[in-house]
Amino acid sequence: MENTLWANTVLASPGYVLGMVVHTGLETRMAMNISEMRQKVGRLDLEVNWMTKVLFVVMVIAALAIIAADGFYG
Repeated sequence: MENTLWANTVLASPGYVLGMVVHTGLETRMAMNISEMRQKVGRLDLEVNWMTKVLFVVMVIAALAIIAADGFYG
């Protein structure tokens, strides 16, 4: 174990390292520590997004109502 280099190891002294990968796969330490990033969204952002969608639909309906009231003339 004293000659083991883990992932992202940086050498403190100049030189080189000759190595061999013994085992890789989904059960390695690095692979088991990787998880999906959770997206952090606040409640205010969610409410603003919802209100934006509602206002967009209201504006489309208002635009169609104005066009219908004008008689669909170009």
